Amino acid sequence: MHLFPSSPFRLFAFFPLLLLLNCSRGTLDPGAWKVAITHKNLGLAYLERDDYEHATREFEIVCTTVPDEPLGYANLALAYLNRNLLDQAEQAAKQAIDRADDDAAVRAILADVYTAQGKDDRAIQTLDEALEHDPSAVRVRYRFLKLGQRLRGPGQGEDEA
Repeated sequence: MHLFPSSPFRLFAFFPLLLLLNCSRGTLDPGAWKVAITHKNLGLAYLERDDYEHATREFEIVCTTVPDEPLGYANLALAYLNRNLLDQAEQAAKQAIDRADDDAAVRAILADVYTAQGKDDRAIQTLDEALEHDPSAVRVRYRFLKLGQRLRGPGQGEDEA
C-alpha cells in the first residue's frame, strides 16, 4: 500500500524530472546513459505497478550510474516514500534538491516526505520555497492549498480557495 494512492502528483513528478535526465551537466559515456535510462524506465514501470521495492532497486542503480543527475534521487525518494521509509525518502529528496535546487517538483517531493513525517510546518516552508523558485508551478500551488485546507480543518477557509 502506498501513501498517496490517487495523488495526481505521482504522474506529475515524472514529467519535469524526465527533462532533468536529458539535461546532463557533464559528459558521460553514452553507455552509462543507456544503462541509466533503462533502469529509470524499469523503475517507473515498477512505480506504476506499485512495486516499490523493485522500483527502489532500479532508482538506486540510476543514482549510482549518473550520480550528478537529480532524476534518480527524486524518483528514489518517491519509491522510499511509498514504502514508508521516510528517513531514506527525506535523504534522497535532499540529494535531488542538491542537484536541482530550482526545481519546484523536486521540492514538492520533499514536502510530501515532511507531510508523511508529520512535519507540516516544514512541508509548508518547502512548498513556499518551491513557489519562490517557480511561481507558476500550478500543481505545487494546488498541493500548498490542499495542505493548508487540511491543517485548517473541514469547513474553514473554503472561501479562500
